[in-house]
Amino acid sequence: MNHPHASHLQPVGPVPLLRVSGKAFDCGLQLGERWRTPLRERAEKPDAGAVPILITPGIVRLFERRAPSLLDLHRGMARGAGIPETRLFSVSPAGPGLAEGCTSFAVQPAAARNGSPLSGQTKDTGVERIGHFEVLALRIENGFEMLTLTYPGWLFGHGFAAGGCSIFRNSISCGNPGGRLPYDVWGLLAHACPTVEEVRKLTLDQGVRDGFHCTIADEHGGILGIEAGKPGYAFLPPADGLYIHTNHVLSGPPLETVERPPVYGLDGSQHRLERLRELLLHSRGSITSESAWAALSDHANYPDSICSDARAFGGLTTAAVIVEPRNRLMHVARGLPCRNPPVTVTLDPEPA
Repeated sequence: MNHPHASHLQPVGPVPLLRVSGKAFDCGLQLGERWRTPLRERAEKPDAGAVPILITPGIVRLFERRAPSLLDLHRGMARGAGIPETRLFSVSPAGPGLAEGCTSFAVQPAAARNGSPLSGQTKDTGVERIGHFEVLALRIENGFEMLTLTYPGWLFGHGFAAGGCSIFRNSISCGNPGGRLPYDVWGLLAHACPTVEEVRKLTLDQGVRDGFHCTIADEHGGILGIEAGKPGYAFLPPADGLYIHTNHVLSGPPLETVERPPVYGLDGSQHRLERLRELLLHSRGSITSESAWAALSDHANYPDSICSDARAFGGLTTAAVIVEPRNRLMHVARGLPCRNPPVTVTLDPEPA
């Protein structure tokens, strides 16, 4: 593997960890104070199509019905950031994430060595994103609990909610479905769903404004892929106990008919899909977080490999994350996964 970006080969250090726990409003206060700058910037200049979360009746009703602690969490975030509740906006994919690659996967219990589901992804972005990643371990008393790799000011990242679903994300270019829910609000509500079938129902009932692909897995072993674009939604099942997705449409028409080429190229996206499936199939029945991490570090077909420092337009693999929701664990590193061993983070409080 030849590295044109030698400066990125050195380990970059662990991802910063933000632990927040307590009552919902107090958790929001902590997050608002920590994320004050990005929340204020968004309040002053919201993304195109952003929605004021706390004064949009449909969103408020869904939070009240499905995850009521999220309401007080958002109210606390506004207070902590020093902004009016009317100026706490949703986050549009037109922000960080628009020109991303990424390779996501999910493994059903029968394909894993310990009989427990695991899932995860790589992130392929511009190099500047390495310094923005952080891990949020959020524990609301008698409420929502989530462990996610994200960015400051973003609640919906890449990880899992306890008792709910794990969600990992890949960009696809098929336009927007134009549904009711902003993508990040849908993501939080999807995290709170106990099964992937509940996520399917939420998506069809409410719709999502923005286009996306997500790999979704629940703690019972269910897996569901969702592709969303202008023609609507496609729901994809696992095969052989595995689900893998990169940055091109797998469902065929009608989404395929409006698809634009992936940002890092169709050939590279197809290779990453096929290579990760090959590697995971090889160890099916004994897949572990360690063997999955090794697969995410693979260099076959470099520079269009799963792990690469030479994507198009100066992009590279800037992070990797794998979760074990039943064990409340995340294995995560920023930078090239081949050069940055994962750190294991637990959703539970760490011993003093």
